[in-house]
Amino acid sequence: MVSTVAFFVEISWEVYLRYLAINLNQIVLMVARILLIGLGPHSKRVYIKSLKKLGLSPTVIVDLESKKEELHAYLKEHQIPCELFCIPDEKRDAYELHDQIKRYLDALIIKHRITHSIISTEPKAHFAYLKYLIKQKIPVLTDKPITAPIHVCNDQRQAQKIQSEYEELLLLKKKYQTPVTVLCQRRYDPRYLWILAQVRQMIRKYGLPISHIQINHCDGSLNMPDEFFSRENHPYKYGYGKLFHSGYHFMDLLGMLLSYDLLPEAHYPTDCVISSLSYGPQDQLLALNESFYQKWFNQKNYREYYQRWRNQEYSLMGELDFLALIEFSKDAHVITTCSLNLLQSGFSRRAWAYLPKDTYKGNGRVRHESINLQIGPLMNIQVHSYQAYEVKERQNHAIDHQAAGGLEHFDIHIFRNSEIIGGLPYEVINGKDLFPAGMEKDGDFIGYNEYARHICFLNFLKGVHNHCSLEEQWLTINLVTHAYISMCQKRFGKAPISQFKLCNTPLLEETHDTSSELCGSLSC
Repeated sequence: MVSTVAFFVEISWEVYLRYLAINLNQIVLMVARILLIGLGPHSKRVYIKSLKKLGLSPTVIVDLESKKEELHAYLKEHQIPCELFCIPDEKRDAYELHDQIKRYLDALIIKHRITHSIISTEPKAHFAYLKYLIKQKIPVLTDKPITAPIHVCNDQRQAQKIQSEYEELLLLKKKYQTPVTVLCQRRYDPRYLWILAQVRQMIRKYGLPISHIQINHCDGSLNMPDEFFSRENHPYKYGYGKLFHSGYHFMDLLGMLLSYDLLPEAHYPTDCVISSLSYGPQDQLLALNESFYQKWFNQKNYREYYQRWRNQEYSLMGELDFLALIEFSKDAHVITTCSLNLLQSGFSRRAWAYLPKDTYKGNGRVRHESINLQIGPLMNIQVHSYQAYEVKERQNHAIDHQAAGGLEHFDIHIFRNSEIIGGLPYEVINGKDLFPAGMEKDGDFIGYNEYARHICFLNFLKGVHNHCSLEEQWLTINLVTHAYISMCQKRFGKAPISQFKLCNTPLLEETHDTSSELCGSLSC
């Protein structure tokens, strides 16, 4: 055994401190005792895999009574030792947790000395669990969206709840000093962090804001007509859709890339206007009529659902596609224009009528993602990421998964006005080169997006480097709120436009009556 003195002789202080930090991190992970609320497809793919990679497992899992047998079978198959607490289905989406459920959770938290919590339920349940866990002072990681009021695309008062519930959670977080992390993995994705670094460097050096940004995303989720009424994972029947599904990430990405915090006062925007269009299940069933499903899916039993379509029963469902023009301005001067095309009605690999076991990534869902970002006349950055293959084809070695169509295709094209800013006029960066070398050869590798999720999750457990804090979501929440308000406007025959104020001040400001005001709200 090496003595302490010999140990110090052989290594430098820098190396020793790094060694100490690594071991302290391991201790933090070893004592983590996790309450996992919701064990659905996303939770299994992301949290269970991340925990397994860290040599951990949930200490307590909370889910619905109707899933009890399925959950027991899964836990047994994957040898996950934990206590399972199932709540009655009729109490699943309560605005406040029932007192009896709170008492049971209180007992479980004390019994198991819970240190961390994860919320991965259907989003309607997020708000109640977030309030409870914040008050318990248990650090919490939640899936997006933070909360999900129903019928936000049909009722403006419901849409406004997105922001008011967020503000309530901010105040609770401040009162109880509880860390809250929102899993928005692109904030930890080395590819987008590289792009963000280029943007911020340009803003710092030239004081020039992003002049235009275009974001396109499609993850085709072809639904059978009956599934719009039955599905609970990424549903539309509750009056929300793409924006609360994968679209939320791109509203968040927009807010992150704009980097307005670096702008001089003269360039900081004061106003935001959103104009939107949407396309929903009611529209899709006109395009994909009954004969389409009969011919290509051999399904002849959808007559009832097309009658329900004729009766307008799909008309209040959430959006499949969301398209928007967004303008950030200062007084009468436009600072940034944005174009977003976020789709779930587009290209899909689904060619079967019945749902597979994995409805999250095994039902024909593939991703097309592109960004076009202009920094005035000085720089243009483009992202091109296009999948043609499904996750189940990852082990097909005949496919080049780094090329267009592959699961990990992600190229960054950068164009520079090199006579002014220097550098190459044109450069292509392969996304994989921004990750640790050879990581895709790891037997547990399930994608670069999942790597970014894992880093976010790991930092949450360690309590460090939180780029996804609740406070960081304020612009995202305002954008999503007013996107849904603009949809409501159109539903009632008005111009599909909504606007709100921004200001270049701290997020929360104390007022004389000790309450707080969210900067970025209509009242700011």
